[in-house]
Amino acid sequence: MNTVQLLDRVIAFHRCFVSLIGTTNGALLLSQAVYWHNRCNIEDGWWWKTQEQWEQETGMTRSELETARAKCEPYLMHKRAGIPCRSFYKVDVDKLDAALELLEYHKFAENLQTRPEESGSKHANQFAENLQTTITKSTPNTKVAGNGAAAPGVSLLTGIPASRQERRWEPTAIQKRLNVLYRRRDGTPWSSKEIRVFKTLGSISEEDLKLVETYYTAQIPKESDYRRRDLGTLLNNFAGEVDRARRFTPQSKKLW
Repeated sequence: MNTVQLLDRVIAFHRCFVSLIGTTNGALLLSQAVYWHNRCNIEDGWWWKTQEQWEQETGMTRSELETARAKCEPYLMHKRAGIPCRSFYKVDVDKLDAALELLEYHKFAENLQTRPEESGSKHANQFAENLQTTITKSTPNTKVAGNGAAAPGVSLLTGIPASRQERRWEPTAIQKRLNVLYRRRDGTPWSSKEIRVFKTLGSISEEDLKLVETYYTAQIPKESDYRRRDLGTLLNNFAGEVDRARRFTPQSKKLW
């Protein structure tokens, strides 16, 4: 085997994570965690990896891994469980999506400050429209100051007080019924990813929705409960959940 063949195996590294996390090791760890998250077949999204495996994949020592893991804490969940005890990880997809879109928004805003002639362009208006839901959810009354700090009250795009230009989140009747399954308030905006996936589903039939509602509000023993743990995952796998709900036979009263 020659040297080039030894370099065949590479790992993912997303440069945008450096801006998000603040360190290269943290970005490397989160990049690799996203890689394994997308290949995880476990229902609840948790997967395990040993220190030796992390070191083999990333080259980080134990102390470097622990420091990087602390930096990734808002987006990478960690717990120790099982016999023998193992380190389990799970990417918080909703938080990571929102943070990345907010990061992109801030970069775009900085570009508008240096190139104001683009502020009224079609691209600018389309970008602002696409991100409005995420921005009003994450930081509804903030702007980015010259030093990157947040300052209250004024929209970054228009200079108008944010309270005057916020779009009120108004869920559809179907979205309200899906909110009930996860006890989410109707006033809590969906993430941009949830909205995007919901739109790709097209029209959800009343029959399919009732099947899912019956299945997701039933009392099921924990050891045989394979229902999706969050709304985004349910939407991503909605057709499969409808099939599972169709095969489900309620054996006890509903949870609520």
